[in-house]
Amino acid sequence: MPISRISLGLFSLFIIGLFILVNALTLQWLLPGYTFYDIRRITQLSLFLIMGLMLISSKTIRQQSLDSFQQLPLTSRCLFLGFFILGLISAALAPLPKFAYLEWATFMMLLIMGISLAALRTLLIQSFDRIMLYTLITAIACYSLLVIGVLLMAATHPYIGLQSNKLFYVLAAPTFNNPRFLTQFMAWTLPLIVLPNLLYPSTSRMVRQLLYVIAAYWWCMAIVGQSRALGLACLLCAISLFIIFGKAARPYLLKQLWALIGGVILFFVLYQCLIHLPLRNIPLTDPDNRALIWSVALNLIKAHPMLGVGPMHFSYYAYAQEQLVAHPHNAILLIASQWGIPATLMLMTLVIWGLWRWCMFSRQEVKAQSRLTSAYLLIGITGSLIVAMVDSMFSGTLVMPVSQVMLALIGGWALGLYFYNRPKPVGSNWLAHYALIGLLVISVIMLILGVYPDIAKLPQDEFNFVASCDVATCVNSPYYWLQGWIQFY
Repeated sequence: MPISRISLGLFSLFIIGLFILVNALTLQWLLPGYTFYDIRRITQLSLFLIMGLMLISSKTIRQQSLDSFQQLPLTSRCLFLGFFILGLISAALAPLPKFAYLEWATFMMLLIMGISLAALRTLLIQSFDRIMLYTLITAIACYSLLVIGVLLMAATHPYIGLQSNKLFYVLAAPTFNNPRFLTQFMAWTLPLIVLPNLLYPSTSRMVRQLLYVIAAYWWCMAIVGQSRALGLACLLCAISLFIIFGKAARPYLLKQLWALIGGVILFFVLYQCLIHLPLRNIPLTDPDNRALIWSVALNLIKAHPMLGVGPMHFSYYAYAQEQLVAHPHNAILLIASQWGIPATLMLMTLVIWGLWRWCMFSRQEVKAQSRLTSAYLLIGITGSLIVAMVDSMFSGTLVMPVSQVMLALIGGWALGLYFYNRPKPVGSNWLAHYALIGLLVISVIMLILGVYPDIAKLPQDEFNFVASCDVATCVNSPYYWLQGWIQFY
Protein backbone atom coordinates (compact mmCIF):
# COMPACT_ATOMS: atom_id res chain seq x y z
CA MET A 1 0.00 0.00 0.00
CA PRO A 2 1.46 3.41 -0.97
CA ILE A 3 2.43 5.90 1.71
CA SER A 4 0.02 8.83 1.63
CA ARG A 5 0.74 12.35 2.77
CA ILE A 6 -1.78 12.09 5.56
CA SER A 7 -0.07 8.91 6.83
CA LEU A 8 3.21 10.82 6.96
CA GLY A 9 1.35 13.63 8.71
CA LEU A 10 0.07 11.22 11.35
CA PHE A 11 3.59 9.85 11.85
CA SER A 12 4.95 13.39 12.21
CA LEU A 13 2.26 14.10 14.81
CA PHE A 14 3.44 11.14 16.91
CA ILE A 15 7.09 12.23 16.58
CA ILE A 16 6.41 15.82 17.68
CA GLY A 17 4.08 14.70 20.46
CA LEU A 18 6.63 12.22 21.82
CA PHE A 19 9.35 14.89 21.94
CA ILE A 20 7.08 17.35 23.78
CA LEU A 21 5.94 14.70 26.25
CA VAL A 22 9.55 14.11 27.31
CA ASN A 23 10.54 17.78 27.20
CA ALA A 24 7.45 19.44 28.63
CA LEU A 25 9.44 22.62 29.27
CA THR A 26 8.89 23.47 25.60
CA LEU A 27 5.19 24.15 26.30
CA GLN A 28 5.40 25.90 29.66
CA TRP A 29 5.36 29.33 28.02
CA LEU A 30 2.05 28.40 26.40
CA LEU A 31 0.47 27.11 29.63
CA PRO A 32 1.76 29.36 32.43
CA GLY A 33 0.72 28.22 35.90
CA TYR A 34 0.23 24.59 34.88
CA THR A 35 2.41 21.87 36.37
CA PHE A 36 4.62 19.79 34.11
CA TYR A 37 2.46 16.75 34.87
CA ASP A 38 -0.66 18.53 33.64
CA ILE A 39 1.18 19.88 30.59
CA ARG A 40 2.09 16.33 29.64
CA ARG A 41 -1.52 15.21 30.08
CA ILE A 42 -2.73 18.08 27.92
CA THR A 43 -0.15 17.10 25.28
CA GLN A 44 -1.42 13.52 25.38
CA LEU A 45 -5.03 14.70 25.02
CA SER A 46 -4.04 16.91 22.08
CA LEU A 47 -2.43 13.87 20.44
CA PHE A 48 -5.63 11.89 20.93
CA LEU A 49 -7.88 14.62 19.56
CA ILE A 50 -5.78 15.36 16.46
CA MET A 51 -5.27 11.65 15.79
CA GLY A 52 -9.02 11.06 16.18
CA LEU A 53 -9.89 13.86 13.76
CA MET A 54 -7.37 12.58 11.21
CA LEU A 55 -8.76 9.05 11.40
CA ILE A 56 -12.34 10.30 11.13
CA SER A 57 -11.57 12.50 8.12
CA SER A 58 -9.22 10.17 6.20
CA LYS A 59 -10.43 6.88 4.78
CA THR A 60 -6.85 5.95 3.87
CA ILE A 61 -5.35 5.86 7.35
CA ARG A 62 -8.63 4.49 8.72
CA GLN A 63 -8.32 1.56 6.32
CA GLN A 64 -4.68 1.03 7.27
CA SER A 65 -5.60 0.93 10.98
CA LEU A 66 -8.50 -1.44 10.35
CA ASP A 67 -6.22 -3.74 8.35
CA SER A 68 -3.80 -3.89 11.29
CA PHE A 69 -6.60 -4.63 13.75
CA GLN A 70 -7.97 -7.39 11.52
CA GLN A 71 -4.55 -9.05 11.51
CA LEU A 72 -4.95 -9.71 15.22
CA PRO A 73 -6.25 -13.20 16.01
CA LEU A 74 -10.02 -13.41 16.44
CA THR A 75 -9.54 -14.38 20.09
CA SER A 76 -7.56 -11.21 20.76
CA ARG A 77 -10.19 -9.02 19.11
CA CYS A 78 -12.93 -10.66 21.17
CA LEU A 79 -10.95 -10.16 24.38
CA PHE A 80 -10.43 -6.48 23.59
CA LEU A 81 -14.15 -6.15 22.86
CA GLY A 82 -15.12 -7.85 26.12
CA PHE A 83 -12.67 -5.75 28.13
CA PHE A 84 -14.06 -2.46 26.83
CA ILE A 85 -17.71 -3.55 27.10
CA LEU A 86 -17.22 -4.47 30.76
CA GLY A 87 -15.35 -1.23 31.34
CA LEU A 88 -18.17 0.77 29.78
CA ILE A 89 -20.76 -0.91 32.01
CA SER A 90 -18.56 -0.28 35.05
CA ALA A 91 -18.19 3.37 34.08
CA ALA A 92 -21.95 3.79 33.71
CA LEU A 93 -22.49 2.51 37.26
CA ALA A 94 -19.70 4.58 38.85
CA PRO A 95 -20.53 7.43 41.28
CA LEU A 96 -18.84 10.00 39.01
CA PRO A 97 -19.41 8.69 35.44
CA LYS A 98 -17.72 11.74 33.89
CA PHE A 99 -14.31 10.63 35.17
CA ALA A 100 -14.99 6.95 34.54
CA TYR A 101 -15.85 7.62 30.90
CA LEU A 102 -12.73 9.79 30.64
CA GLU A 103 -10.44 6.91 31.58
CA TRP A 104 -12.38 4.48 29.39
CA ALA A 105 -11.94 6.82 26.42
CA THR A 106 -8.24 7.26 27.23
CA PHE A 107 -7.68 3.49 27.14
CA MET A 108 -9.65 3.24 23.89
CA MET A 109 -7.57 5.98 22.25
CA LEU A 110 -4.37 4.27 23.44
CA LEU A 111 -5.48 1.08 21.70
CA ILE A 112 -6.31 2.96 18.50
CA MET A 113 -2.98 4.79 18.71
CA GLY A 114 -1.10 1.51 19.04
CA ILE A 115 -2.95 -0.01 16.07
CA SER A 116 -2.28 3.12 13.98
CA LEU A 117 1.43 2.98 14.83
CA ALA A 118 1.50 -0.69 13.84
CA ALA A 119 0.00 0.26 10.48
CA LEU A 120 2.57 3.02 10.00
CA ARG A 121 5.41 0.62 10.77
CA THR A 122 4.23 -1.85 8.12
CA LEU A 123 4.23 1.05 5.61
CA LEU A 124 7.48 2.80 6.52
CA ILE A 125 9.44 -0.36 7.49
CA GLN A 126 13.05 0.46 8.49
CA SER A 127 12.47 4.20 8.11
CA PHE A 128 9.99 3.97 10.98
CA ASP A 129 12.60 2.22 13.14
CA ARG A 130 15.34 4.74 12.40
CA ILE A 131 13.19 7.85 12.85
CA MET A 132 11.55 6.58 16.02
CA LEU A 133 14.84 5.54 17.60
CA TYR A 134 16.55 8.83 16.82
CA THR A 135 13.51 10.77 18.04
CA LEU A 136 13.74 8.96 21.37
CA ILE A 137 17.51 9.53 21.55
CA THR A 138 17.11 13.23 20.68
CA ALA A 139 14.38 13.69 23.28
CA ILE A 140 16.52 11.92 25.90
CA ALA A 141 19.60 13.98 24.94
CA CYS A 142 17.69 17.27 25.23
CA TYR A 143 16.29 16.26 28.59
CA SER A 144 19.75 15.17 29.77
CA LEU A 145 21.15 18.59 28.86
CA LEU A 146 18.46 20.16 31.04
CA VAL A 147 19.40 17.87 33.93
CA ILE A 148 23.09 18.72 33.53
CA GLY A 149 22.21 22.43 33.55
CA VAL A 150 20.33 22.00 36.83
CA LEU A 151 23.22 19.94 38.19
CA LEU A 152 25.78 22.66 37.39
CA MET A 153 23.52 25.27 38.96
CA ALA A 154 23.34 23.22 42.16
CA ALA A 155 27.12 22.75 42.14
CA THR A 156 27.78 26.49 41.79
CA HIS A 157 25.15 27.53 44.35
CA PRO A 158 25.82 25.35 47.41
CA TYR A 159 23.64 27.55 49.59
CA ILE A 160 20.59 25.92 48.02
CA GLY A 161 20.90 23.11 50.55
CA LEU A 162 22.00 19.71 49.32
CA GLN A 163 20.54 17.89 52.31
CA SER A 164 16.92 18.49 51.38
CA ASN A 165 14.75 15.85 49.75
CA LYS A 166 13.23 18.55 47.56
CA LEU A 167 16.62 19.16 45.96
CA PHE A 168 16.88 15.44 45.22
CA TYR A 169 13.59 15.67 43.34
CA VAL A 170 14.95 18.57 41.29
CA LEU A 171 18.27 16.85 40.55
CA ALA A 172 16.77 13.43 39.85
CA ALA A 173 13.95 14.51 37.55
CA PRO A 174 13.60 18.20 36.69
CA THR A 175 10.27 18.97 34.93
CA PHE A 176 8.87 15.71 36.34
CA ASN A 177 6.77 16.19 39.46
CA ASN A 178 8.13 12.95 40.86
CA PRO A 179 11.30 11.01 39.95
CA ARG A 180 9.20 7.86 39.64
CA PHE A 181 7.41 9.35 36.61
CA LEU A 182 10.78 9.63 34.90
CA THR A 183 11.61 6.09 36.03
CA GLN A 184 8.52 4.80 34.22
CA PHE A 185 9.77 6.43 31.02
CA MET A 186 13.19 4.89 31.64
CA ALA A 187 11.59 1.45 31.98
CA TRP A 188 10.53 1.72 28.34
CA THR A 189 13.66 3.41 27.00
CA LEU A 190 16.66 1.93 28.84
CA PRO A 191 16.43 -1.31 26.79
CA LEU A 192 16.36 0.79 23.59
CA ILE A 193 19.11 3.27 24.43
CA VAL A 194 21.99 1.27 22.90
CA LEU A 195 20.15 0.20 19.74
CA PRO A 196 21.39 2.95 17.37
CA ASN A 197 25.01 1.87 17.87
CA LEU A 198 24.07 -1.76 17.22
CA LEU A 199 21.72 -1.16 14.28
CA TYR A 200 23.75 1.49 12.45
CA PRO A 201 27.46 0.63 12.90
CA SER A 202 28.40 2.54 9.73
CA THR A 203 27.76 5.91 11.40
CA SER A 204 30.81 8.05 12.12
CA ARG A 205 32.97 7.35 15.15
CA MET A 206 32.10 10.69 16.73
CA VAL A 207 28.36 9.98 16.46
CA ARG A 208 28.82 6.52 17.98
CA GLN A 209 30.78 8.00 20.88
CA LEU A 210 28.10 10.64 21.43
CA LEU A 211 25.42 7.94 21.44
CA TYR A 212 27.43 6.00 24.02
CA VAL A 213 27.68 9.07 26.28
CA ILE A 214 23.92 9.59 26.03
CA ALA A 215 23.30 5.93 26.91
CA ALA A 216 25.75 6.09 29.82
CA TYR A 217 24.17 9.25 31.22
CA TRP A 218 20.69 7.70 30.93
CA TRP A 219 21.93 4.81 33.08
CA CYS A 220 23.46 7.38 35.44
CA MET A 221 20.03 9.02 35.81
CA ALA A 222 18.53 5.62 36.55
CA ILE A 223 21.08 5.13 39.34
CA VAL A 224 20.31 8.59 40.77
CA GLY A 225 16.61 7.71 40.85
CA GLN A 226 17.32 4.69 43.09
CA SER A 227 14.22 2.84 41.88
CA ARG A 228 14.29 -0.67 43.27
CA ALA A 229 11.52 -1.76 40.91
CA LEU A 230 13.50 -0.58 37.87
CA GLY A 231 16.63 -2.35 39.12
CA LEU A 232 14.74 -5.59 39.61
CA ALA A 233 13.06 -5.23 36.21
CA CYS A 234 16.40 -4.70 34.42
CA LEU A 235 17.94 -7.72 36.14
CA LEU A 236 15.01 -9.96 35.23
CA CYS A 237 15.11 -8.55 31.70
CA ALA A 238 18.78 -9.46 31.22
CA ILE A 239 18.14 -13.01 32.45
CA SER A 240 15.03 -13.37 30.28
CA LEU A 241 16.76 -12.10 27.13
CA PHE A 242 19.61 -14.57 27.58
CA ILE A 243 17.11 -17.41 28.07
CA ILE A 244 15.02 -16.40 25.05
CA PHE A 245 17.75 -15.49 22.55
CA GLY A 246 20.83 -17.27 23.91
CA LYS A 247 24.15 -16.25 22.37
CA ALA A 248 22.42 -13.86 19.96
CA ALA A 249 21.71 -11.54 22.89
CA ARG A 250 25.36 -11.31 23.98
CA PRO A 251 26.36 -8.26 21.89
CA TYR A 252 23.25 -6.40 23.04
CA LEU A 253 23.80 -7.28 26.72
CA LEU A 254 27.49 -6.33 26.49
CA LYS A 255 26.57 -2.93 25.03
CA GLN A 256 24.17 -2.40 27.90
CA LEU A 257 26.83 -3.49 30.39
CA TRP A 258 29.33 -0.97 29.00
CA ALA A 259 26.67 1.75 29.12
CA LEU A 260 25.89 0.80 32.73
CA ILE A 261 29.58 0.94 33.67
CA GLY A 262 29.79 4.37 32.07
CA GLY A 263 26.69 5.39 34.02
CA VAL A 264 28.23 4.29 37.31
CA ILE A 265 31.38 6.33 36.58
CA LEU A 266 29.31 9.41 35.68
CA PHE A 267 27.26 8.97 38.83
CA PHE A 268 30.31 9.06 41.09
CA VAL A 269 31.95 11.92 39.20
CA LEU A 270 28.88 14.14 38.91
CA TYR A 271 26.70 13.27 41.89
CA GLN A 272 29.29 12.23 44.47
CA CYS A 273 32.43 14.24 43.68
CA LEU A 274 30.81 17.36 42.19
CA ILE A 275 27.81 17.95 44.45
CA HIS A 276 28.08 15.21 47.11
CA LEU A 277 24.46 14.10 46.81
CA PRO A 278 23.72 12.24 50.09
CA LEU A 279 22.28 8.83 49.23
CA ARG A 280 20.86 8.43 52.72
CA ASN A 281 18.44 11.28 52.07
CA ILE A 282 16.98 9.78 48.91
CA PRO A 283 13.27 9.14 49.61
CA LEU A 284 12.12 5.58 48.99
CA THR A 285 8.63 4.15 49.25
CA ASP A 286 7.90 2.79 52.72
CA PRO A 287 6.98 -0.93 52.45
CA ASP A 288 4.27 -0.38 55.07
CA ASN A 289 2.69 2.33 52.93
CA ARG A 290 2.76 0.09 49.88
CA ALA A 291 1.15 -2.72 51.88
CA LEU A 292 -1.58 -0.32 53.01
CA ILE A 293 -2.27 0.83 49.45
CA TRP A 294 -2.44 -2.73 48.14
CA SER A 295 -4.72 -3.79 50.99
CA VAL A 296 -7.12 -0.98 50.10
CA ALA A 297 -7.18 -2.20 46.49
CA LEU A 298 -7.77 -5.81 47.59
CA ASN A 299 -10.66 -4.72 49.80
CA LEU A 300 -12.25 -2.89 46.87
CA ILE A 301 -11.85 -6.01 44.72
CA LYS A 302 -13.56 -8.13 47.38
CA ALA A 303 -16.42 -5.65 47.66
CA HIS A 304 -16.85 -5.19 43.88
CA PRO A 305 -15.49 -8.32 42.18
CA MET A 306 -17.45 -8.31 38.92
CA LEU A 307 -17.33 -4.73 37.62
CA GLY A 308 -15.03 -2.98 40.05
CA VAL A 309 -15.70 0.46 41.49
CA GLY A 310 -15.46 2.13 38.11
CA PRO A 311 -12.56 3.40 35.96
CA MET A 312 -10.55 6.11 37.78
CA HIS A 313 -12.55 5.49 40.97
CA PHE A 314 -9.87 3.93 43.16
CA SER A 315 -9.12 7.44 44.41
CA TYR A 316 -12.81 8.09 45.10
CA TYR A 317 -13.08 5.16 47.52
CA ALA A 318 -9.50 5.00 48.80
CA TYR A 319 -9.38 8.55 50.18
CA ALA A 320 -11.33 7.55 53.29
CA GLN A 321 -8.68 4.91 54.14
CA GLU A 322 -5.44 6.50 52.94
CA GLN A 323 -4.38 9.88 51.60
CA LEU A 324 -1.02 8.72 50.26
CA VAL A 325 -1.67 7.98 46.59
CA ALA A 326 -4.63 8.08 44.21
CA HIS A 327 -3.83 4.75 42.51
CA PRO A 328 -2.57 1.40 43.86
CA HIS A 329 0.89 1.34 42.19
CA ASN A 330 0.20 -2.05 40.65
CA ALA A 331 -1.26 -2.57 37.18
CA ILE A 332 -3.22 -5.73 38.07
CA LEU A 333 -4.71 -4.26 41.23
CA LEU A 334 -5.54 -1.05 39.37
CA ILE A 335 -7.60 -2.80 36.70
CA ALA A 336 -9.11 -5.38 39.05
CA SER A 337 -10.29 -2.80 41.59
CA GLN A 338 -11.69 -0.42 38.99
CA TRP A 339 -12.80 -2.57 36.03
CA GLY A 340 -13.51 -5.85 37.81
CA ILE A 341 -11.98 -9.32 37.89
CA PRO A 342 -13.44 -10.55 34.53
CA ALA A 343 -12.02 -7.54 32.66
CA THR A 344 -8.69 -8.04 34.43
CA LEU A 345 -8.53 -11.70 33.37
CA MET A 346 -9.24 -10.69 29.78
CA LEU A 347 -6.47 -8.07 29.83
CA MET A 348 -4.00 -10.42 31.54
CA THR A 349 -4.74 -13.10 28.93
CA LEU A 350 -4.04 -10.57 26.17
CA VAL A 351 -0.79 -9.43 27.76
CA ILE A 352 0.60 -12.87 28.64
CA TRP A 353 -0.48 -14.50 25.40
CA GLY A 354 0.71 -11.53 23.34
CA LEU A 355 4.09 -11.42 25.06
CA TRP A 356 4.53 -15.17 24.59
CA ARG A 357 3.68 -14.98 20.89
CA TRP A 358 6.01 -12.00 20.48
CA CYS A 359 8.91 -13.80 22.19
CA MET A 360 8.44 -16.88 20.02
CA PHE A 361 8.27 -14.75 16.88
CA SER A 362 11.35 -12.75 17.84
CA ARG A 363 13.32 -15.86 18.68
CA GLN A 364 12.54 -17.41 15.29
CA GLU A 365 13.39 -14.20 13.45
CA VAL A 366 16.69 -13.81 15.27
CA LYS A 367 17.63 -17.41 14.50
CA ALA A 368 16.71 -16.94 10.85
CA GLN A 369 18.76 -13.69 10.62
CA SER A 370 15.93 -12.03 8.73
CA ARG A 371 16.98 -9.07 6.59
CA LEU A 372 13.66 -7.34 7.12
CA THR A 373 13.84 -7.12 10.91
CA SER A 374 17.09 -6.52 12.74
CA ALA A 375 17.83 -9.03 15.47
CA TYR A 376 18.94 -6.30 17.86
CA LEU A 377 15.74 -4.31 17.35
CA LEU A 378 13.66 -7.36 18.24
CA ILE A 379 15.83 -8.00 21.32
CA GLY A 380 15.58 -4.36 22.42
CA ILE A 381 11.80 -4.17 22.06
CA THR A 382 11.46 -7.47 23.91
CA GLY A 383 13.55 -6.01 26.70
CA SER A 384 11.45 -2.85 26.76
CA LEU A 385 8.24 -4.86 27.11
CA ILE A 386 9.68 -7.02 29.91
CA VAL A 387 11.13 -4.12 31.93
CA ALA A 388 7.94 -2.07 31.66
CA MET A 389 5.76 -5.02 32.59
CA VAL A 390 7.78 -5.78 35.73
CA ASP A 391 7.98 -2.10 36.69
CA SER A 392 4.20 -1.75 36.30
CA MET A 393 3.75 -4.15 39.23
CA PHE A 394 5.18 -1.45 41.52
CA SER A 395 4.28 1.82 39.81
CA GLY A 396 1.67 3.77 37.88
CA THR A 397 2.69 2.76 34.36
CA LEU A 398 -0.97 2.49 33.29
CA VAL A 399 -1.81 5.88 34.82
CA MET A 400 0.86 8.43 33.90
CA PRO A 401 0.62 10.19 30.50
CA VAL A 402 4.20 9.58 29.31
CA SER A 403 4.20 5.87 30.16
CA GLN A 404 0.73 5.46 28.62
CA VAL A 405 1.92 6.89 25.30
CA MET A 406 5.05 4.73 25.49
CA LEU A 407 2.80 1.69 25.98
CA ALA A 408 0.98 2.54 22.74
CA LEU A 409 4.26 3.28 20.95
CA ILE A 410 6.20 0.15 21.93
CA GLY A 411 3.12 -2.06 21.66
CA GLY A 412 2.29 -0.68 18.21
CA TRP A 413 5.92 -0.96 17.12
CA ALA A 414 5.99 -4.61 18.16
CA LEU A 415 2.72 -5.30 16.34
CA GLY A 416 4.03 -3.62 13.20
CA LEU A 417 7.11 -5.84 13.24
CA TYR A 418 4.99 -8.91 13.93
CA PHE A 419 2.51 -8.14 11.13
CA TYR A 420 5.12 -7.36 8.49
CA ASN A 421 5.30 -9.93 5.67
CA ARG A 422 2.16 -11.64 6.95
CA PRO A 423 -0.94 -12.00 4.77
CA LYS A 424 -2.88 -8.73 4.58
CA PRO A 425 -6.68 -8.72 4.88
CA VAL A 426 -8.61 -8.09 1.67
CA GLY A 427 -10.16 -4.90 3.07
CA SER A 428 -12.79 -3.66 5.47
CA ASN A 429 -16.41 -3.16 4.55
CA TRP A 430 -18.37 0.01 5.19
CA LEU A 431 -19.66 -1.34 8.52
CA ALA A 432 -16.15 -1.57 9.97
CA HIS A 433 -15.39 1.99 8.88
CA TYR A 434 -18.55 3.33 10.47
CA ALA A 435 -17.89 1.34 13.64
CA LEU A 436 -14.41 2.87 13.95
CA ILE A 437 -15.77 6.35 13.23
CA GLY A 438 -18.44 5.81 15.90
CA LEU A 439 -15.85 4.69 18.44
CA LEU A 440 -13.66 7.69 17.65
CA VAL A 441 -16.54 10.16 17.91
CA ILE A 442 -17.74 8.67 21.21
CA SER A 443 -14.20 8.62 22.63
CA VAL A 444 -13.48 12.21 21.59
CA ILE A 445 -16.75 13.39 23.13
CA MET A 446 -15.96 11.52 26.36
CA LEU A 447 -12.49 13.08 26.46
CA ILE A 448 -13.83 16.61 25.96
CA LEU A 449 -16.66 16.26 28.48
CA GLY A 450 -14.32 14.52 30.92
CA VAL A 451 -11.79 17.36 31.07
CA TYR A 452 -14.17 20.32 30.72
CA PRO A 453 -14.35 22.68 32.61
CA ASP A 454 -11.68 21.31 35.01
CA ILE A 455 -8.83 21.79 32.54
CA ALA A 456 -9.29 25.56 32.56
CA LYS A 457 -8.93 25.89 36.33
CA LEU A 458 -6.47 23.13 37.21
CA PRO A 459 -3.80 25.36 38.83
CA GLN A 460 -6.35 26.98 41.15
CA ASP A 461 -8.07 23.68 42.01
CA GLU A 462 -4.75 22.02 42.87
CA PHE A 463 -3.68 24.98 45.02
CA ASN A 464 -7.05 25.07 46.81
CA PHE A 465 -6.90 21.35 47.57
CA VAL A 466 -3.51 21.56 49.27
CA ALA A 467 -4.47 24.79 51.09
CA SER A 468 -7.67 23.29 52.51
CA CYS A 469 -6.31 19.82 53.32
CA ASP A 470 -6.44 18.76 56.98
CA VAL A 471 -3.32 16.59 56.77
CA ALA A 472 -0.16 18.53 57.55
CA THR A 473 1.88 16.72 54.90
CA CYS A 474 -0.89 16.82 52.30
CA VAL A 475 0.27 17.06 48.68
CA ASN A 476 -1.37 16.51 45.32
CA SER A 477 -1.51 12.79 44.50
CA PRO A 478 -1.42 12.39 40.71
CA TYR A 479 -3.82 10.31 38.71
CA TYR A 480 -5.32 11.84 35.60
CA TRP A 481 -4.31 15.30 36.73
CA LEU A 482 -1.71 16.21 39.33
CA GLN A 483 -4.51 16.39 41.89
CA GLY A 484 -5.83 12.86 41.55
CA TRP A 485 -8.67 12.74 44.09
CA ILE A 486 -11.60 13.07 41.67
CA GLN A 487 -14.24 13.86 44.30
CA PHE A 488 -12.67 17.27 44.89
CA TYR A 489 -13.26 18.58 41.37
